[in-house]
Amino acid sequence: MFLQSLSFLAAAVSIVHVGSGRLSVDYDARDGSFEVADGESGRVWRSGSEFARDRFDVMNVKKVDDASLTFDLAVRKPSGPRFSGKLSVDGGELEVSLDAPADAAFDVARVGYPFPFSSRSDDRFYFPNGCGLTFPSDVKDLSGMNDTTVNNAISTGQCGYGKTFKMGCWIQYEERPSAAGGLEQGAGVLAIIPTPWDFCVTFEPTDHGRRTAGIDWTPARGRVEYGRRIRFCFYSHATPGRLARRYRSEMEERGFRVTCAEKARRNPKLAEGLDLLQGAPNVWYWTEGADRPAVARELKRIGFDNFLLCAITRHDLGCWITPDEVKELRKIPRILVCEYDVFRDTMEPSMLDKIDAVRPHWPLGVWEANEYVMDRSGKPLRGWKVALKGQPDRPSVGCLLLCEKMAPRHVRERLAKSLAESPYNARFLDVTGVSVGECWNPAHPLSRRQSMVARQDMFRIVHDEFSLVTGTEDGLECYVPFCDYFEGMFNTSYWRIDGGRYMWKIYEETPSAIKRSLDPTMRFPFWEMVFRDCVVGYWYWTCYNNKFPQEWWKMDLLNVVSGTPPMYMFTPEVFERQKERLAASCRIATSTARAAKGATMDEFRWLTADRLVQESEFSNGLTVTVNFSDKPFVMKDGSLLRPRDYVQAWAAKEAK
Repeated sequence: MFLQSLSFLAAAVSIVHVGSGRLSVDYDARDGSFEVADGESGRVWRSGSEFARDRFDVMNVKKVDDASLTFDLAVRKPSGPRFSGKLSVDGGELEVSLDAPADAAFDVARVGYPFPFSSRSDDRFYFPNGCGLTFPSDVKDLSGMNDTTVNNAISTGQCGYGKTFKMGCWIQYEERPSAAGGLEQGAGVLAIIPTPWDFCVTFEPTDHGRRTAGIDWTPARGRVEYGRRIRFCFYSHATPGRLARRYRSEMEERGFRVTCAEKARRNPKLAEGLDLLQGAPNVWYWTEGADRPAVARELKRIGFDNFLLCAITRHDLGCWITPDEVKELRKIPRILVCEYDVFRDTMEPSMLDKIDAVRPHWPLGVWEANEYVMDRSGKPLRGWKVALKGQPDRPSVGCLLLCEKMAPRHVRERLAKSLAESPYNARFLDVTGVSVGECWNPAHPLSRRQSMVARQDMFRIVHDEFSLVTGTEDGLECYVPFCDYFEGMFNTSYWRIDGGRYMWKIYEETPSAIKRSLDPTMRFPFWEMVFRDCVVGYWYWTCYNNKFPQEWWKMDLLNVVSGTPPMYMFTPEVFERQKERLAASCRIATSTARAAKGATMDEFRWLTADRLVQESEFSNGLTVTVNFSDKPFVMKDGSLLRPRDYVQAWAAKEAK
C-alpha cells in the first residue's frame, strides 16, 4: 500500500497542468504525453506515448503561465536533434512548437511528436488528398487494388506536403447516426500545420485495431532550418462547415486564399478569362491534323457555352495544334484556349542520340549551365522516363529536372516566343504544381520551403507578368494565389491508373482502383469548401468524366454536389460516338458550378447513414442534394429524389 501511494505521488508530481478557456491540459513530464479535456464537448483527447514510433527524452518541463509550458525534447538516436518545445492553450485551440538552431543537424528520418490522439470506434478521419477522403477509425484495407491491408497508406515515406497532402491539415471527428436518419458530427479536432514543408502523417492501426493519425516531422536538407508547429482546434460539433471556416481563416492569414474576384481586381487583364473559367468544362481533343475550330463550334452547338480547350503546340504528345488554329479559336466567343507546357524535364546532350525522340519542349542549355536538380548523393535527380531507341524491350532513361530556382529565365523566354506566334489566353504547367522538392546542387540548393517559393515565382510569371489564366497538375494550397485551375485536384492520387501515358483510352470495364477512388461514401469535398471560389478543381487527365462509361453518371454527380465543372477527353472517333451523351453530361455536371459561380461552399452533409445521399449549401443561397443510391430518397417537403439524380433549391432571398 505504501509503495502504491509513492507511485501515485510520483505520477502526480510529474503532471504539469495548464489551461485556458474551455481546454484543460495535463502534461506528463516523464514522456511528453498529455491529455486535453474539452469542457464544451466533454471529451478527453489523449495524446499517448504508446502510439510513438520513436523514443524521446523529455526534460526541463516548466510551467510558464496558466496557459503554457516549455520542455526540451531529445531524440534517442545518434545525431538526433534536440528541440526546445512549447505547449500553449488559447481558448479552444492548442499549439505545440519545436525549435532548434536553423543550422542544427537533423539526420534522423523523422521526429514523431506530439504523439497521436487515441481514437474511438465512432471516430472518422479526413485527409486532404485531392478533394478529400474520409475513413472510419477501424478501416482495414486502404489499397482498393487488392486484398492486402495497407498499414500506412497516408505516410508514404516521402514528404507528405504535395505528395499526398494538398493542404497542411487533417481532421479527427466523431460521427454517428442522427435522429433524422442521416449522420451528425460530434467532438472533433482539426490539426493545422502552419509549417507544412517537411512532414508526413501516419495512419496506422494500434493494438486495439483502430487507427490513429499523427505527425512525423522530416528534415530540411539534413538540417532543422525552421521551427515546426502544429495547432489543434477542438470542436464540440465538428461539422464540415465549422472546420472549413476555420481553415479558410488560416489560409487568409497566410495569404494563400486569394479569390478569383481578388485576382481579377489585382490584374484586370485576367478578369475576362477568370470569368470564362467559372463553370467551364475542361476539354482535351486528342488528335493531330484535325480542325479544332470546327470541333469547338460543334461543342458550342450542343450546349458547351463556355469551356477550356487544351492543346499542345508540338507533335510528340499526339495533341498538336497550329498557330493558325489558335488564332481561329480565339475568334469564337467564350472559349479559353490553353497551351500545355512543362519546364522540368530535359536531357543531357550525351543522351540525345540514344533516345527515341528529342522533345521540343525541353529547355535548352540546362546541362551546360548546371541548372539541373541533384539528389543528396550529388547525382542528377531523374524524372519522366523516355524510351531508348533501337531496343526491343523498350528500356528507358529518366529526364534531368530543371531546378525551379533556375526556371524563370526559361519561362519568360518561352512564353514570349510562344505568345508571339499563338495568342493563347491560358497556360497549363504540368508537374510543377504537384509538390515541393529539394535540390542538393551546390550551385542552387533548395529546401522544400525554398522550393515552394521558387515554384510560386514560376506561376507568378505566367499569371501576373503574362496575364494568362494559369493551371497546373494536381495543385497545392500554397499555389492558389498564382493559379486559377488545378487538373487532378478532384481526384485522389492514391488510386490512379495509366500515369499520364494513355490519356485517350476509354475503359468499358472500370478498373478496381478507379471504383475505389470514385466511391462517394469515401469522398469529402473539404478542398472545395475552402478554395472553390479561388481555383477551379478538375479531374485528372487519366480519370475524366467520359473515360469510364460505367461510372460516368457518378462522376457527373460528384461534380454536381461539389460545385466543380467536368473534364472530357476524346479522339475524333470517340467524339462522334459519345456526342449526345457529352451534351447531356455537360448540362448536368456544370449545373452547380455555374449556379454557384463565385460562391463559397459553406456546408456539406450526409443525409443517410449509408452516406449515399449528400447535400451542399453555397453562400449565394443555393442548396444541392444528390442521390448516389439505387433507391429514392424522401426530401423534407415530401417529394422524392430519384436514384442517381439531384435537385437544386434556392433560399427565399435568392428565389429563382
